[in-house]
Amino acid sequence: MHSDTGKFYGALYNAAGDTKRRVDFLSGLLGSKPSRIVDTSAGVGDLAFSLAKAGHRVLAFEPCGEMYAVLFDRFSRDHEIRSLIAPFPSRFEDYPLAADADLAISSNQWSHLSQAERARLLPRLYSGLRPAGILVVNCVQETPLRSDQPWAEIHKRVFGDLIIRHCACSEHVPGTASQRVDFEYRMEYLGHLVHTVSATSLLTLDTPESVGEQLREAGFSRVAIRGSYADTDYNGQLPGFVVVAEKPGSA
Repeated sequence: MHSDTGKFYGALYNAAGDTKRRVDFLSGLLGSKPSRIVDTSAGVGDLAFSLAKAGHRVLAFEPCGEMYAVLFDRFSRDHEIRSLIAPFPSRFEDYPLAADADLAISSNQWSHLSQAERARLLPRLYSGLRPAGILVVNCVQETPLRSDQPWAEIHKRVFGDLIIRHCACSEHVPGTASQRVDFEYRMEYLGHLVHTVSATSLLTLDTPESVGEQLREAGFSRVAIRGSYADTDYNGQLPGFVVVAEKPGSA
Protein backbone atom coordinates (compact mmCIF):
# COMPACT_ATOMS: atom_id res chain seq x y z
CA MET A 1 0.00 0.00 0.00
CA HIS A 2 1.36 3.40 -0.96
CA SER A 3 2.05 6.14 1.54
CA ASP A 4 -0.85 8.50 2.31
CA THR A 5 -3.51 6.12 0.99
CA GLY A 6 -4.08 4.06 4.14
CA LYS A 7 -6.67 6.35 5.69
CA PHE A 8 -8.78 6.33 2.53
CA TYR A 9 -8.46 2.57 2.04
CA GLY A 10 -9.63 1.99 5.60
CA ALA A 11 -12.58 4.35 5.20
CA LEU A 12 -13.81 2.83 1.93
CA TYR A 13 -13.16 -0.86 2.48
CA ASN A 14 -14.02 -1.53 6.10
CA ALA A 15 -16.37 -4.34 5.12
CA ALA A 16 -17.69 -6.07 8.23
CA GLY A 17 -19.32 -8.86 6.24
CA ASP A 18 -16.12 -9.76 4.40
CA THR A 19 -14.11 -9.69 7.64
CA LYS A 20 -16.62 -12.00 9.33
CA ARG A 21 -16.36 -14.48 6.44
CA ARG A 22 -12.59 -14.51 6.79
CA VAL A 23 -12.75 -14.97 10.57
CA ASP A 24 -15.26 -17.82 10.20
CA PHE A 25 -13.08 -19.49 7.56
CA LEU A 26 -9.93 -19.23 9.66
CA SER A 27 -11.73 -20.33 12.83
CA GLY A 28 -12.89 -23.42 10.96
CA LEU A 29 -9.25 -24.31 10.25
CA LEU A 30 -8.16 -23.72 13.85
CA GLY A 31 -11.00 -25.33 15.74
CA SER A 32 -12.46 -23.98 18.95
CA LYS A 33 -9.29 -23.39 20.99
CA PRO A 34 -7.62 -19.96 21.19
CA SER A 35 -4.61 -19.89 18.89
CA ARG A 36 -1.48 -17.88 18.19
CA ILE A 37 -1.83 -16.07 14.85
CA VAL A 38 0.58 -14.03 12.73
CA ASP A 39 -0.90 -11.52 10.26
CA THR A 40 1.92 -10.55 7.91
CA SER A 41 0.11 -7.59 6.34
CA ALA A 42 -2.51 -6.31 8.75
CA GLY A 43 -3.47 -3.15 6.88
CA VAL A 44 -5.71 -1.01 9.08
CA GLY A 45 -6.44 -3.99 11.34
CA ASP A 46 -9.93 -5.20 10.45
CA LEU A 47 -9.05 -8.90 10.36
CA ALA A 48 -6.46 -8.81 13.16
CA PHE A 49 -8.84 -7.02 15.52
CA SER A 50 -11.71 -9.41 14.76
CA LEU A 51 -9.49 -12.43 15.39
CA ALA A 52 -8.36 -10.94 18.71
CA LYS A 53 -11.96 -10.31 19.70
CA ALA A 54 -12.63 -13.99 18.95
CA GLY A 55 -10.06 -14.84 21.65
CA HIS A 56 -6.91 -15.45 19.58
CA ARG A 57 -3.51 -13.90 20.27
CA VAL A 58 -2.45 -11.95 17.17
CA LEU A 59 0.90 -10.52 16.11
CA ALA A 60 0.07 -7.97 13.41
CA PHE A 61 2.71 -6.60 11.03
CA GLU A 62 2.22 -3.63 8.70
CA PRO A 63 5.26 -2.21 6.89
CA CYS A 64 3.45 0.76 5.30
CA GLY A 65 3.80 3.69 7.69
CA GLU A 66 0.50 5.28 6.67
CA MET A 67 -1.47 2.08 7.16
CA TYR A 68 0.33 1.36 10.42
CA ALA A 69 -0.58 4.81 11.77
CA VAL A 70 -4.27 3.99 11.28
CA LEU A 71 -3.79 0.50 12.74
CA PHE A 72 -2.01 1.75 15.85
CA ASP A 73 -4.51 4.55 16.42
CA ARG A 74 -7.32 1.98 16.44
CA PHE A 75 -5.30 -0.30 18.70
CA SER A 76 -4.64 2.50 21.19
CA ARG A 77 -8.37 3.22 21.48
CA ASP A 78 -9.55 -0.39 21.87
CA HIS A 79 -8.88 -1.42 25.48
CA GLU A 80 -10.84 -4.66 25.07
CA ILE A 81 -8.19 -6.42 22.99
CA ARG A 82 -4.96 -4.74 24.06
CA SER A 83 -3.71 -7.89 25.79
CA LEU A 84 -4.44 -10.04 22.72
CA ILE A 85 -2.92 -8.11 19.83
CA ALA A 86 0.54 -6.65 19.26
CA PRO A 87 0.93 -4.43 16.16
CA PHE A 88 4.42 -3.97 14.69
CA PRO A 89 5.52 -1.32 12.16
CA SER A 90 7.77 -3.71 10.27
CA ARG A 91 7.90 -6.60 7.83
CA PHE A 92 7.21 -10.02 9.30
CA GLU A 93 10.40 -11.46 7.76
CA ASP A 94 12.51 -8.85 9.59
CA TYR A 95 11.22 -9.70 13.08
CA PRO A 96 12.75 -12.50 15.22
CA LEU A 97 10.07 -14.96 16.37
CA ALA A 98 9.95 -18.47 17.75
CA ALA A 99 8.37 -21.24 15.68
CA ASP A 100 5.14 -21.29 17.66
CA ALA A 101 2.39 -19.77 15.49
CA ASP A 102 -0.66 -21.96 14.86
CA LEU A 103 -1.66 -19.91 11.84
CA ALA A 104 0.04 -17.41 9.52
CA ILE A 105 -2.04 -15.21 7.21
CA SER A 106 -0.73 -13.39 4.16
CA SER A 107 -3.93 -11.47 3.46
CA ASN A 108 -4.13 -9.14 0.44
CA GLN A 109 -0.33 -9.10 0.34
CA TRP A 110 0.84 -11.91 -1.94
CA SER A 111 -0.21 -10.29 -5.22
CA HIS A 112 1.76 -7.12 -4.36
CA LEU A 113 5.05 -8.98 -3.85
CA SER A 114 7.75 -9.60 -6.45
CA GLN A 115 9.14 -13.11 -6.89
CA ALA A 116 12.24 -12.07 -4.92
CA GLU A 117 10.08 -10.76 -2.06
CA ARG A 118 8.06 -13.98 -2.04
CA ALA A 119 11.27 -16.00 -1.91
CA ARG A 120 12.28 -14.09 1.25
CA LEU A 121 8.85 -14.27 2.87
CA LEU A 122 8.12 -17.98 2.48
CA PRO A 123 11.06 -19.32 4.54
CA ARG A 124 10.17 -16.90 7.32
CA LEU A 125 6.54 -18.02 7.25
CA TYR A 126 7.69 -21.63 7.39
CA SER A 127 10.07 -21.06 10.30
CA GLY A 128 7.52 -18.98 12.24
CA LEU A 129 4.93 -21.77 12.30
CA ARG A 130 4.88 -24.68 14.72
CA PRO A 131 4.83 -28.21 13.26
CA ALA A 132 1.38 -28.77 11.67
CA GLY A 133 0.87 -24.98 11.66
CA ILE A 134 -1.29 -23.60 8.87
CA LEU A 135 -0.55 -20.96 6.23
CA VAL A 136 -3.34 -19.13 4.40
CA VAL A 137 -2.63 -16.96 1.35
CA ASN A 138 -5.13 -15.23 -0.93
CA CYS A 139 -4.12 -14.59 -4.53
CA VAL A 140 -5.44 -12.84 -7.62
CA GLN A 141 -5.74 -14.50 -11.00
CA GLU A 142 -6.29 -13.56 -14.61
CA THR A 143 -10.00 -13.21 -15.41
CA PRO A 144 -12.07 -10.81 -17.53
CA LEU A 145 -12.25 -8.64 -14.40
CA ARG A 146 -8.44 -8.41 -14.44
CA SER A 147 -8.24 -7.40 -18.10
CA ASP A 148 -7.32 -3.92 -19.22
CA GLN A 149 -9.84 -1.48 -17.74
CA PRO A 150 -10.36 2.19 -18.62
CA TRP A 151 -10.32 4.91 -15.98
CA ALA A 152 -13.51 4.71 -13.92
CA GLU A 153 -14.96 5.24 -10.46
CA ILE A 154 -15.02 1.87 -8.71
CA HIS A 155 -16.26 2.82 -5.26
CA LYS A 156 -17.73 5.78 -3.38
CA ARG A 157 -18.52 6.48 0.26
CA VAL A 158 -20.56 9.39 1.59
CA PHE A 159 -19.75 10.88 5.00
CA GLY A 160 -22.29 13.67 5.45
CA ASP A 161 -21.06 16.59 3.32
CA LEU A 162 -17.84 14.73 2.46
CA ILE A 163 -17.59 12.26 -0.41
CA ILE A 164 -14.59 10.01 -1.04
CA ARG A 165 -14.31 8.49 -4.51
CA HIS A 166 -11.94 5.67 -5.48
CA CYS A 167 -11.08 5.75 -9.19
CA ALA A 168 -8.75 3.39 -11.03
CA CYS A 169 -7.65 1.94 -14.35
CA SER A 170 -5.51 -1.08 -15.18
CA GLU A 171 -3.44 -2.51 -18.00
CA HIS A 172 -1.31 -5.60 -18.58
CA VAL A 173 2.46 -5.12 -18.36
CA PRO A 174 3.87 -6.68 -21.56
CA GLY A 175 6.17 -9.64 -21.05
CA THR A 176 5.12 -10.18 -17.42
CA ALA A 177 2.35 -11.76 -15.36
CA SER A 178 1.59 -8.37 -13.81
CA GLN A 179 -1.26 -5.91 -14.07
CA ARG A 180 -0.47 -2.23 -13.54
CA VAL A 181 -3.17 -0.44 -11.57
CA ASP A 182 -3.27 3.35 -11.38
CA PHE A 183 -5.62 4.60 -8.69
CA GLU A 184 -6.75 7.79 -7.09
CA TYR A 185 -8.72 8.78 -4.01
CA ARG A 186 -10.70 12.00 -4.36
CA MET A 187 -12.21 13.86 -1.42
CA GLU A 188 -15.02 16.27 -2.24
CA TYR A 189 -16.82 18.73 0.02
CA LEU A 190 -20.14 20.25 -1.06
CA GLY A 191 -19.36 19.29 -4.65
CA HIS A 192 -15.85 20.73 -4.68
CA LEU A 193 -12.66 18.66 -4.96
CA VAL A 194 -10.53 19.41 -1.88
CA HIS A 195 -7.93 16.62 -1.77
CA THR A 196 -6.49 13.99 -4.11
CA VAL A 197 -4.05 11.11 -3.54
CA SER A 198 -2.74 9.12 -6.50
CA ALA A 199 -0.53 6.05 -6.71
CA THR A 200 0.39 3.06 -8.86
CA SER A 201 0.43 -0.60 -7.89
CA LEU A 202 1.59 -3.75 -9.67
CA LEU A 203 -0.50 -6.88 -9.14
CA THR A 204 1.10 -10.24 -9.90
CA LEU A 205 -1.49 -12.62 -11.36
CA ASP A 206 -1.14 -16.24 -10.25
CA THR A 207 -2.54 -19.67 -10.96
CA PRO A 208 -3.27 -22.33 -8.33
CA GLU A 209 -0.51 -24.44 -9.87
CA SER A 210 2.13 -21.72 -9.66
CA VAL A 211 1.36 -20.83 -6.04
CA GLY A 212 1.16 -24.47 -5.01
CA GLU A 213 4.56 -25.13 -6.57
CA GLN A 214 6.14 -22.19 -4.70
CA LEU A 215 4.71 -23.34 -1.37
CA ARG A 216 5.88 -26.94 -1.86
CA GLU A 217 9.36 -25.74 -2.79
CA ALA A 218 9.40 -23.82 0.51
CA GLY A 219 8.60 -27.04 2.41
CA PHE A 220 4.83 -26.79 2.85
CA SER A 221 2.57 -29.78 2.33
CA ARG A 222 -1.16 -30.58 2.04
CA VAL A 223 -1.70 -27.62 -0.27
CA ALA A 224 -5.41 -27.02 -0.90
CA ILE A 225 -7.05 -24.47 -3.21
CA ARG A 226 -10.33 -22.83 -2.24
CA GLY A 227 -12.42 -20.36 -4.19
CA SER A 228 -12.56 -17.76 -1.44
CA TYR A 229 -12.64 -17.20 2.30
CA ALA A 230 -16.27 -18.35 2.13
CA ASP A 231 -14.76 -21.85 1.61
CA THR A 232 -16.25 -22.29 -1.85
CA ASP A 233 -14.78 -24.54 -4.54
CA TYR A 234 -12.14 -23.06 -6.81
CA ASN A 235 -13.57 -21.12 -9.76
CA GLY A 236 -11.35 -19.87 -12.55
CA GLN A 237 -13.82 -17.05 -13.27
CA LEU A 238 -13.49 -15.46 -9.82
CA PRO A 239 -11.04 -12.56 -9.30
CA GLY A 240 -8.98 -14.61 -6.87
CA PHE A 241 -8.54 -17.77 -4.83
CA VAL A 242 -7.33 -18.86 -1.41
CA VAL A 243 -4.49 -21.33 -0.74
CA VAL A 244 -4.25 -23.32 2.50
CA ALA A 245 -1.04 -25.22 3.29
CA GLU A 246 0.55 -26.90 6.29
CA LYS A 247 4.02 -27.12 7.79
CA PRO A 248 4.76 -30.86 8.09
CA GLY A 249 5.04 -32.45 11.52
CA SER A 250 2.93 -33.20 14.57
CA ALA A 251 1.44 -30.47 16.74
